[in-house]
Amino acid sequence: MTQTESAILAHARRCAPAESCGFVISTSEGEWYIPCVNISAEPEAYFRIAPEDWLRAEMQGEIVALVHSHPGGLPWLSEADRRLQIKSALPWWLVCRGDIHKFRCVPHLTGRRFEHGVTDCYTLFRDAYHLAGTEMPDFHREDDWWRNGQNLYLDNMAVTGFYRVPLSSAQAGDILLCCFGASVPNHAAIYCGNGELLHHLPEQLRLQVNGRGIPKNGNDERILSGVTATGTHLPSRGFTTIWPPPQPVCEHGSGSHPGAVVTGAGLSPSDERRLVPDTYCRL
Repeated sequence: MTQTESAILAHARRCAPAESCGFVISTSEGEWYIPCVNISAEPEAYFRIAPEDWLRAEMQGEIVALVHSHPGGLPWLSEADRRLQIKSALPWWLVCRGDIHKFRCVPHLTGRRFEHGVTDCYTLFRDAYHLAGTEMPDFHREDDWWRNGQNLYLDNMAVTGFYRVPLSSAQAGDILLCCFGASVPNHAAIYCGNGELLHHLPEQLRLQVNGRGIPKNGNDERILSGVTATGTHLPSRGFTTIWPPPQPVCEHGSGSHPGAVVTGAGLSPSDERRLVPDTYCRL
């Protein structure tokens, strides 16, 4: 544990049962924690930092993280936390149950623009798990890797702690691996429960899961080919806490941007893409 982390935990203990707050700054001498006063009218439920404290921290160094605590709460950012984090454009460190949980400033889970290898289906999968408290590795993926003899999803799922579970047992937070115009899984979708999937495709294809957890197309015909899907363990790790996510604000009345969607409509019968779910669980 670093000196900065020790200072953060000590400050949180002193402030409890109120939420602590402060900043981590970077200077020529290293990283330091700058504790702030929580000026919220309800400090046991919220935190608020005075503008002058923010300016004071900026004058002492580069702010690299905003810190606050959830005494007696959950180790995930709340919806309000996420909205403020995105506005701040900073990593947020959260003190809870004696540990420090560090959250990257990932964009909203919905409304993303698709860019393969940057903001694609795996990025969405990784970011959602990150917000729920489980860190997934990033890895380089070239365009059309599934046509060049690679099997990136299946090669990486097991080594990152996932294992297969029956598709019929899918729970909110499970990952479904799918084959779209390929012989190997090349797409990941997050099962949100209640027949909904959260996923990111460049063509905005919409998938549906029926009440038994079996994906079907618009005519209620099964489009499965060899059950390979992904399982869960996210509900116990915070997926139901981060879902539904805060929605991005549409700018200039332009409407929502193309990107990750929660789907409720099936694939058209003419769609030749195959869905090959493989259910994986992560401990």
